[in-house]
Amino acid sequence: MSQHLSIARTSRGKPAYVVGGWDRPLSEFFIRAFHGSEPNVNKMRHMSSGYSDLDALQAALHYLQLTVPSSFFRELATDARYNAGNRIVRHDFSLVPRVLYAEPDSSGRIHALFRARHAITHSTLTLQRHERLVVVQEGAKPLCLEEFRRGRPFGLGGLIATHEDFDLLLSGSCDERFCAEAFGHQEQPAAA
Repeated sequence: MSQHLSIARTSRGKPAYVVGGWDRPLSEFFIRAFHGSEPNVNKMRHMSSGYSDLDALQAALHYLQLTVPSSFFRELATDARYNAGNRIVRHDFSLVPRVLYAEPDSSGRIHALFRARHAITHSTLTLQRHERLVVVQEGAKPLCLEEFRRGRPFGLGGLIATHEDFDLLLSGSCDERFCAEAFGHQEQPAAA
């Protein structure tokens, strides 16, 4: 079972917390909503499961007048597509989703962590020297990694880059090891 943990916004401005996920054995989505900014079983507001598609889950959150980051639904869709289980991801309105725990290959995604060798200014990308960049590819290995390893130019959006522009620091499946290396270590919250 995957779990996506998210601070939610209520229509009244009160803090709320949502845990949603994909139940692999039942092939369905579930949600739990809590009053406050952390999951606490004593402050549970709503608990339901049996959602066969994301539209129904979104409708339930809309009915509860809760808004979650758009990454919440994108990651849930990926979990369903790859039948992911044993994966915990934290979502925030201002940050990239962070994988706190994952079985290897549970998301079907490959990530690459690059570091800029020099300042890069382009219409689609601006990086300072030594700033890090994460590239995400669903499914097969990212073409840019193969091109990079061969010393050939590769595309990042509209930017054509080479070995002279980036160092490849890490590549691999979407899991907590990759996120810890890319974004730093973070304690795993207690799952609700």
